[in-house]
Amino acid sequence: MRAFLHALPLVIIFAVTLFATLKRILATGLDTTTFRKTGVQDCQPDVAYYLREGAQTIATGTGIVNLDHYPAPDLVIEIAKTSLLDDLGTKRSPAF
Repeated sequence: MRAFLHALPLVIIFAVTLFATLKRILATGLDTTTFRKTGVQDCQPDVAYYLREGAQTIATGTGIVNLDHYPAPDLVIEIAKTSLLDDLGTKRSPAF
């Protein structure tokens, strides 16, 4: 199970890229990319996509995107291995 969770981002990248290709949607996918905007905390989603006209905006392999100069991605995917309650520190109670 752990190996699958580790490979999950690659599976999702493959699935989104395959879907875009089959639907003839121009897409540029970015992984391990930092998005920065002045006055806002950086974000590092697992995968981000620029679609259609935006696909030519950012080159594949770009490590840092300055959102003061470039548009935000059209699709952002964050893969969580925990629940929101776990992330917030709230324990799940067993149902009795």
